[in-house]
Amino acid sequence: MVQVSKASLGNDIISHPAHYIEGRMIEPITVIEEFGLCHHLACVVKYLARAGRKTSLMNDLKKAGWYLDRELQRSSTGVNSCLAPLVVKPLFSIQEILGDWNLTANLDASLSYILAARLGTNGNCSRKDIKNYVSSLTKAMGILQRAISEQEQGEWQ
Repeated sequence: MVQVSKASLGNDIISHPAHYIEGRMIEPITVIEEFGLCHHLACVVKYLARAGRKTSLMNDLKKAGWYLDRELQRSSTGVNSCLAPLVVKPLFSIQEILGDWNLTANLDASLSYILAARLGTNGNCSRKDIKNYVSSLTKAMGILQRAISEQEQGEWQ
C-alpha cells in the first residue's frame, strides 16, 4: 500500500486540510482520483470522509445524501457521468480506505457500496451494469439515510 507521509502534508488548509487528513494516511482526493469518481460521487466521498470534522455531522451527512440522490436520479434516467473506464487500478483497496478512515459502521457500508459500484462497472454501460450500479448506489443511500435518522434521534453509532 502506498502511503502519504503525514510529515510531508502538514496542515495546509488549501492542499491538505486537517478535516480530511488528520489521523489518516489516505486523502479523500486520492480516493476520488484513483476511483475516477464523477463530481456527484466525489462530493459524496468528500462529505463522508469529513463527516463531523469540519462542519456539523448532520450537515455533512445530508450533503452526502443530496449528492448521492442526484447521481441516483441521473443514473436512473440514463445519464451516466460516473461510468467512464478506469485508466489504472486504484492504489488502495476499499478495505484499506475503510481501515484508514475509521468511519462508523454505517458510513463504512455506504462508502463500500459507492466504491464497489464504481469498480463493478468500469466503463461498461450495458443495462445489467447500469442496473447493478443503481442498485449499489440505492443500497448506499438507504444506509446513509439510516445514519441520518439515527443522528436525528440521538442514536448515532
